[in-house]
Amino acid sequence: MDVGVVYFSFVAAVWLYHGVMGPDMSAAWSHIQSNIMFFSAYCVLCIPIFSYYNLYCNTIFTSAVRQSVLLARSMAVFTAGIALISFTFRSWYVPDSRLTILFFMIIATLSLILWRVLAVRLVYAYIKGHKHGRKRTLVVGGEKAVAELYDRLITSSYDFTPCCLVATGTGTALPPMWSAYGLPTGTLDEIEGVMGASRPKAVLIAYDGHSYEELFALIDRCRKLRRRVFVFSRLLNVIPEYVVIDRYGDFSLVDISPESSEKFTDRLKHALDMVMGLLIIIAMSPFFIFLAVAVKFSSAGPVFYKQTRVGKNGKPFTFYKFRSMYVDSDKDSWRISRTIDSITSGNASGATTKVVNRSSVTTIGSIMRKTSLDELPQLFNVIKGDMSLVGPRPPLPYEWDNYSPWHKKRLRSIPGCTGLWQVTARSKVGFNDTVLLDLYYLYNRSTWMDLKILFQTVAVVVLAKGGE
Repeated sequence: MDVGVVYFSFVAAVWLYHGVMGPDMSAAWSHIQSNIMFFSAYCVLCIPIFSYYNLYCNTIFTSAVRQSVLLARSMAVFTAGIALISFTFRSWYVPDSRLTILFFMIIATLSLILWRVLAVRLVYAYIKGHKHGRKRTLVVGGEKAVAELYDRLITSSYDFTPCCLVATGTGTALPPMWSAYGLPTGTLDEIEGVMGASRPKAVLIAYDGHSYEELFALIDRCRKLRRRVFVFSRLLNVIPEYVVIDRYGDFSLVDISPESSEKFTDRLKHALDMVMGLLIIIAMSPFFIFLAVAVKFSSAGPVFYKQTRVGKNGKPFTFYKFRSMYVDSDKDSWRISRTIDSITSGNASGATTKVVNRSSVTTIGSIMRKTSLDELPQLFNVIKGDMSLVGPRPPLPYEWDNYSPWHKKRLRSIPGCTGLWQVTARSKVGFNDTVLLDLYYLYNRSTWMDLKILFQTVAVVVLAKGGE
């Protein structure tokens, strides 16, 4: 429907232009026919643009003001693309009137707001409000957390209907108050039996504990049930803070669902890495030469910095960067000690994750680190297959040795040159929070997410945002 509204907005803009400029409407029809092939193909781009601005996310879709603002922003980007193509390729098939393009942006933006905000959103709320769109949901958790979430699901959410409860506490005893809910109940050891009897479409974990190990053990167990898995836990608060996720009524849930077609996704990811890695190296080869010369003349030592890093499932590999520090600065005992403290303490939110002794950084190195240009040689790691374009950062061996078991889950995926926390939180969060963002990426990774992160990485590098 979005594509249809955008398409007919263009038709209306051409008709309006010719109505303003003159009475000969036959010219308008001729103009529409000449542009129809171009716009039939181009209007489909509104879907990835809307997806980039999260307009297909529940949180955005159910918000009238925020959705309207993002629709206007999306159409501005979409229209700028038309203007750029029109300026670059002057053709009978491409719209060439600036007034027509302006009319289109105004008509399309207003039409989309009327359609999405005043029509579809209200119909969606009506359907959900009458329980036609609710998922039968198994709720897993302790007595206190389940009680809090159950009330919210019943009173605030139009998306879930609890159909059974599973206790995560030790032993076989069930919370006494659960009998008041009138739902099938069981313990974690009985979860498959409860699933078979109730046939839920989703699993919702309500966790109010303080152990990341316990939470992720519970997540891994629930993901094996092959249902959509959502988590309600304050331990994951960093995710909705930096990532747009669905909001249900007055609360957010983190989607930690099983990967669909994991093998196919990984093969597509590998192909994307090879093709884009080679293209970027070829396109930026003059820039590589310039940086290599700048590093060589900035201080004594090699151009490239080689280091052993830990890759997927703990396998070591040789890692490449442009040298940004003086020789032997990596043996700085103060930096190693601070890094280990950062890992073992988890760092409070708001503390930087990067421990840098600035006296060890060269002049050109400080510029490269600020813009992340020192990371460019990692493209050779991508070609070798040691790394991906997108993924968690590969740690040093001593960092890996100080990881907790739940930290190591971040490297169940191949490490990457850039990742979710690098383009969202950057250096503003503590170590535990970077791991949480990496794990969210791991559970929800897709080709579209990779492309979106790569696009955001370009913006981060250009704006030198948050580099250390």
